[in-house]
Amino acid sequence: MQQGIMELMWRSSHVSGGNVHYVEALYEQYLADPESVPNEWRSYFDELPRPEGSASHDVPLSPVRDQFYQLGRESRPGRVVAAADSGENKSR
Repeated sequence: MQQGIMELMWRSSHVSGGNVHYVEALYEQYLADPESVPNEWRSYFDELPRPEGSASHDVPLSPVRDQFYQLGRESRPGRVVAAADSGENKSR
């Protein structure tokens, strides 16, 4: 039992811990252009499981993150929007 856990950890340690930012950057690069990453990483990313019933590939996270960052910069400071409005106007 212990040997199986150690083998699993050794097989996945390169994509976790301190390497996570490097691997995420490689994956973003792979999504934009699979030929731009080393063959070993391209093979690894090609073999990642796809969600059941999904024919499409992942989309890069950076454009989504950038869009949220831009939305945050465009919002007016000091304005709070309530998630649920009870219809009452409370002034402080």
